Amino acid sequence: MKKTIIILSISLFFNNLYAQVKENLYAASSIPQELRKDAYAVVRQHNVRFTVSDMGSAVTEEHKIITILSEKGSYLSEANFPYDKKFNSIEDIEATIYDTDGKYVKRMKKKDIIDFMPYQEFVEDNRYKRVIFPHLPYPFTVEYKVKTAHTGLMFYPVFQPQQDNEVAVQEANFEVSMLNKEPLRYKEINLQKGVIQTAHFYKWEFNNIKAFKNEGFMPSTTYQLPIVFTAPTTFEMSGYKGDMTSWAAYGSFLNKLNEGKDELTPQTQAMIKELVADCKDDNAKIEKIYSYLQKTTRYFSIQLGIGGWQPFPATNVDKNKYGDCKALSNYMLAMLKVVGINGLHVVIRRGDDEKAQFPDFPNAYFNHAIACVPLKNDTIWLECTSQNLPCGYLNDSHDRMALLMTPEGGKIAYTPKYDENINFIKKKATIQLDTEGSAETNVEIVYSGIKQNIASELAEVNADLRKKYVYEHLKIDNATILDMDFKRQKARIPSATQTMQLTIIPLASKTGKRLFVPINVFSRFSNVPTLDSIRRFDIQADNNGFTEQDSIVLKLPEGFKSETKFTPLSIKSLFGSFDMTLTEKSPTEQVFYRKLVLNNKILPKEKYSELVDFLKNIAKADKTKLVLVQTGS
Repeated sequence: MKKTIIILSISLFFNNLYAQVKENLYAASSIPQELRKDAYAVVRQHNVRFTVSDMGSAVTEEHKIITILSEKGSYLSEANFPYDKKFNSIEDIEATIYDTDGKYVKRMKKKDIIDFMPYQEFVEDNRYKRVIFPHLPYPFTVEYKVKTAHTGLMFYPVFQPQQDNEVAVQEANFEVSMLNKEPLRYKEINLQKGVIQTAHFYKWEFNNIKAFKNEGFMPSTTYQLPIVFTAPTTFEMSGYKGDMTSWAAYGSFLNKLNEGKDELTPQTQAMIKELVADCKDDNAKIEKIYSYLQKTTRYFSIQLGIGGWQPFPATNVDKNKYGDCKALSNYMLAMLKVVGINGLHVVIRRGDDEKAQFPDFPNAYFNHAIACVPLKNDTIWLECTSQNLPCGYLNDSHDRMALLMTPEGGKIAYTPKYDENINFIKKKATIQLDTEGSAETNVEIVYSGIKQNIASELAEVNADLRKKYVYEHLKIDNATILDMDFKRQKARIPSATQTMQLTIIPLASKTGKRLFVPINVFSRFSNVPTLDSIRRFDIQADNNGFTEQDSIVLKLPEGFKSETKFTPLSIKSLFGSFDMTLTEKSPTEQVFYRKLVLNNKILPKEKYSELVDFLKNIAKADKTKLVLVQTGS
């Protein structure tokens, strides 16, 4: 009996100890104070184990515990787990929620796990399992475990322990076991401690990563958080074997997927030849065929099995008149081939915040396909999914690394860069002031490059939507739009022209016999950052670069003259330049000229104070006012 009591006591002791450890792991109060600072959530524990059996199969096991501290982190109470019908299957999910004190509240059941497609307008195998945890009083803790089996291994995991700069990390581990005994290829970014390797086992450990406030003026190519990219040496998908040890080898694999997909029927070939019969050169032929593509097809994503990477045959697109980025690019290249123009398949990462790639680390992290046509004295890049873009204009796919599929294999190139020499806004205006400070003005604004994107879209919508948008973004108080128009000019570097008639009541403030007139009516700069005591990352004044130029004629009201003595201002900086002048054209006319250039140079964080000073000086100059005084009695 005594023995039973002793055993029972020991059992109760260890059960209580285990419960205390568990509660300590889940209780918000056990989070170190330094990890709470600037954080809306803390990752208590995050373990990922990736086990590769052979070149075509692997298993991922993930365990994550997150304490959500505030409403800003509420999105973390939803967990999404991607899978598909062909390559990735979820074998098990467990999800549990705990209260502030770390006490168990609920384990999510099968009925709490939603199965859904991300985009219903697409045809694809990609799906998600979603766990939506109930909201408890903050802070509370969620935990999940998920096991995923992979068949087809072009992608290895990307491990990012700190998913946001305002999420702290208490402990995280990433392990890779290469049971097939092939070397693991990996790239480490922002790591204080590198890989621990034993034979074919690799491990990364992360502890006590603090949250921090976001920084403005960061380059779009900057990874600000710790991250480990992994990639295979050899791999297999749907019977296709590939090699990723070089870009040339990976491009050869993609070439295999494209083989035989560019055939067109004799009837279509005859139609295309007739279409370009009057074209004088290859440029004209490309524009004609691109226009035909835009008029006769539409984008529709089809991601079924290896079709996520392999285009549907050109004959399918020709018949059905739709396709995804790969299929439409392939169709465009097939039509060009008919008239003797050889183009190349291209993969890139699309989007303003997706520029970063690694020339020294061959990988499959691309999300978009376009086409490229190398000519004797030119190279034309073609975005084949848009029905509106001008031929040769890449919009947000500019200025990034691209992988071209040449006959010899993959080759790195870079898409055209739209910088401050191409992206501009030029304003010309005449402003007629009256004696009470009100104004009537005629304005012409020419937008080019990236800066024309919105204006070109406005050219295609109705007048009410245009006016609504312009009112919301007009930087002029008390303005009324009397008339407005947009015209779009399609070209390799497109532009758009906006014309407006405005009344501004009042524009100037009146005090006694004087009018105080803001001379910069249309382009006042206000995006001035604060000077941080600690700066972590490099800086970039603008992710693309642009030029803004204003030329305004101010017509003075009858009986007024200027008493402003304005000294021309010229500022040169590592980040660009700023020029402003105010000159008297006649006793009744003043001419205001302003030019701001912000480049896209990436500069070290030590130059941040220079950027702040440069932008402060611009903002100060933009507040300058012309003082008019009434003459006579």
